[in-house]
Amino acid sequence: MNEPSHRFWDTIIKAGTALAAIAVFVPSFLQYKSESANNVLMIELERGKFLLQQSKDDIKSLSEAIKTVRLIQFSKTQEDLVKAITKFWQLYWADLAGVEDKNVELAMVKIGEIIKDNKINEINNQLGNWQSNKILDDAAKKLNIACLNQISRIKKDIKKLALTEP
Repeated sequence: MNEPSHRFWDTIIKAGTALAAIAVFVPSFLQYKSESANNVLMIELERGKFLLQQSKDDIKSLSEAIKTVRLIQFSKTQEDLVKAITKFWQLYWADLAGVEDKNVELAMVKIGEIIKDNKINEINNQLGNWQSNKILDDAAKKLNIACLNQISRIKKDIKKLALTEP
């Protein structure tokens, strides 16, 4: 084979090899990009599901705080009062930890102080005084408002999340 013919075929082989490499690479790259985009969508979907469940759990805990304080206020028996106070401390130390905003936290602390100040005397002696405790009533109202405000904000966040989901 003469020199020009050799160069010609060498160029053709190199060009053919490059075209073959491109032909293999492009579909593989496109498939990778597609799978990568699907993976991102799946991760975002799972993240959204987690945030939605977390928000529902937060709403449940805040609602439970309102209910529990009402039970403390209006318990008819010592047994009900003891159960409500026990539930309050569970919410205080566990369920609401990391969930509550500053207003809910302050209201819960105030109610906790009232319970600590009155617990032994009220449970052992005068159950009815819990119902007429103005300080507890005021703290319960503040907690109710704070919890409802936070629940409202969580629900707005859920709506935003639903609007931004892919």
